[in-house]
Amino acid sequence: MMTGASAALWAALGGLVGVLIALAWVFGGLRRRPSRL
Repeated sequence: MMTGASAALWAALGGLVGVLIALAWVFGGLRRRPSRL
């Protein structure tokens, strides 16, 4: 059942989740420590 399209789909989903987690971590850190520009 693991076809090329399925593998690509899982890779895209994993990448999207990773990006969302990274954005949440970055924004959380900025919110915790407000930098004065």
